[in-house]
Amino acid sequence: MKMKPHPRWRAGLLLLALVYSAPLFAGSDEAADYAALQTILAEVPGPEDFKTTERALAWEKAFALRSITQAENFLRDHPRSNRRRVAELAIVRAAAPADGVGGDQTNYLKAKPLIAALLADASLPDGDRRDVLSADIEGRLNALGHGPMPAPPEQWQEVEEQLTRLSQQPGDGRRYSGMVVYYVMTLSQHDEARASQVLRDLAQSPVERVARYASEQLRVLGLIGRRIELSFVALDGREFDLAHWRGKVVLIDFWATWCGPCVAELPNVKQVYAAYHDQGFEVVGIALENAKLTPKDTPEQVAAKLEAAKQVLIDFTTKEQMPWPQYFDGKYWKNDISTKYGINGIPAMFLLDQDGKVVTTNARGARLEAEVKRLLNL
Repeated sequence: MKMKPHPRWRAGLLLLALVYSAPLFAGSDEAADYAALQTILAEVPGPEDFKTTERALAWEKAFALRSITQAENFLRDHPRSNRRRVAELAIVRAAAPADGVGGDQTNYLKAKPLIAALLADASLPDGDRRDVLSADIEGRLNALGHGPMPAPPEQWQEVEEQLTRLSQQPGDGRRYSGMVVYYVMTLSQHDEARASQVLRDLAQSPVERVARYASEQLRVLGLIGRRIELSFVALDGREFDLAHWRGKVVLIDFWATWCGPCVAELPNVKQVYAAYHDQGFEVVGIALENAKLTPKDTPEQVAAKLEAAKQVLIDFTTKEQMPWPQYFDGKYWKNDISTKYGINGIPAMFLLDQDGKVVTTNARGARLEAEVKRLLNL
């Protein structure tokens, strides 16, 4: 005989059903939210996003916002999930690079407590630890590059300590070497003597990429006080010879249209040029444009690629009203002039005095105008 359950039993069974089914429902929600996060993390920019530097930077910022928002929502809604680490790393990885676009430290500052917690976790795998350290250093570097100038000495020391920690992590040093480049370039804007000492130390690094960079950069700094000779056929067809500018203060600007920091520095260069050109200040650009040449290209393909890259440069300099001569060969980092002078990071800005001798290899920001005025006795 089938018995009818007592009302209390029905209530108890319902409660048990809710208790035991809750993980299933939560798991379903968690799976959907995790899939949504993975979809965002798998996004890559399309061809349209690379058409201009502004578009690329806008895509990176938007991607960082989507990643961080979805990851934060996941952590809020699923605090006990065994997938928390993926969401935490998504926040950390997205915070620093996006902040570097415009110097906004908001995302990095929000991520700092999470970064500290992850680095304190002894179970964090080596690869993840390297990524977290990298994000922390990028955030600190952005603070140095975009914060009050110059930053307090302890902030520089903190970055150097983190770079040392990162250098001890397994890996080939590819990302680490890029950070070293940025750090030394930033430091040299404020303290070239200290930057030289850091480079001498780094030249002894066991990381081959870093040691090579430091040695090359020491060679660049060795140009200070020396005269530079430079001649070429400019982008617009004019014959250029640096010797004809003796008696003038000259900025040699190693840059590229694809380089965000170069484009960000351009308004400063234009402003100084407009203010002091009539008083003896000149600019010459060495553009490290990338024609994407490959050894397999036919002569016709090489010519077509060079013409396309050249047109990008022409369009950009016309739009931005940059009247000074530009060198172009489409060889990217193998640019004939930049490799001659050991350039492995841009913008690199050499300022020459009236005798054609290098005064500084890092005439960026407010330093450019200050040095130009000093050399012109203004």
